[in-house]
Amino acid sequence: MRQLLALMFCCLLFGAALVPSADARKRWYRLGTDTVQIGGDDYPYGWWQSSGPWNRVQFNLHRKCTKLSFVAGPTDDSDTDVSTEFSVLGEGGELAIFQAAFGDVVRRTIPVRRVLRLGFETATVTGSGWGAWGRVRAYCRRQPIRV
Repeated sequence: MRQLLALMFCCLLFGAALVPSADARKRWYRLGTDTVQIGGDDYPYGWWQSSGPWNRVQFNLHRKCTKLSFVAGPTDDSDTDVSTEFSVLGEGGELAIFQAAFGDVVRRTIPVRRVLRLGFETATVTGSGWGAWGRVRAYCRRQPIRV
């Protein structure tokens, strides 16, 4: 009887600590695999992207993510007169849109709660070059999948 009471007491005392909170199950997932050069610095877990919607990079977030964090800008091997437009898309429209010139590094953290399909696009406005996304991470309860 004493052992049963001790076991019940331990479960009551430590039981809440054994069940993680919803936020505790979330973690940052890296979305890219390449190291890119933007504004004179190297940024891991990113990718290069040519201009146009046919080159959209997409991820399935399973509606399990709350935040997206990244840096973006034209690559260091782009023309010095390049200007690139960057777009982050979710179903229903644009989540973020901005322009960056050669040497610019744009840092953003944006909400992506309830987003199923996440897309990244670049469009060259002037000059010639590639857009790059670096340190692309999503804060989620489940690993995003590139589609």
